Amino acid sequence: MTTPKTTEEKCWAITASFEGCGYTGLTGNFDGQGWSWGLLSWALGQGTLQPLILACHEAGPETFRRCCTVDVPNLGETDLSEQLLATCRKPVAEAVASAAERCDAGKRPLEHWRRVFENLGSEPGFQAVQRAHGRSYMDHARAIFAELGFKTERGLALCFDIAVQDGGVKAEARAAFEREAPSGPEEQRLVALAEAVASCAVPAFQDDVRSRKLCVATGRGHVHGRDYDLERDFGLTFGPVVEAEG
Repeated sequence: MTTPKTTEEKCWAITASFEGCGYTGLTGNFDGQGWSWGLLSWALGQGTLQPLILACHEAGPETFRRCCTVDVPNLGETDLSEQLLATCRKPVAEAVASAAERCDAGKRPLEHWRRVFENLGSEPGFQAVQRAHGRSYMDHARAIFAELGFKTERGLALCFDIAVQDGGVKAEARAAFEREAPSGPEEQRLVALAEAVASCAVPAFQDDVRSRKLCVATGRGHVHGRDYDLERDFGLTFGPVVEAEG
């Protein structure tokens, strides 16, 4: 893997690794979301995958159609683009139900649908669409980063993972953080923020949130069965944020 150069690139790479999809990966209905796809696991059940797919189609209709043309059992080469677009135009609950019907007994996407999304995620133009759709998360992360007075790469990476997985710092998490670490060294404050966010997460997901957040806050950890050293694996340091040139 090529080591990302800017801090934003490092943030994307780390959180995408935690999310487990990359540009191409499609997960099924194991969590009741129907399908989840792409760098930030945009999900039908959250209403976040639909606009992304529609934006890919708008960005390149012919390329979109080509990516959606795959071999389907008993049908041969079949263009599934209209089925996919129709699913993304349905109300959320109906879209999730449609995707669930296109999963196997283990709630994994059927192979021909997995190939559709693999094709879409392999297109550079659609990769750019994914990054554009994730910009709001980075903007949110930047706002948290500035508001809390963080200065380091690790601080921005933590704020980005919070923006993606948790939707931001909830009021109760902010209050807990302010009680524990209103000032002091940034490394201590990052750990306090990680603990506060995890403690205020839905109980069933607290362990997952905590493992991710503490991994970023400390630079090392064990997440989803993998040992991480963020400086070794992604070049993330406790130094200042590295911006893009120009």
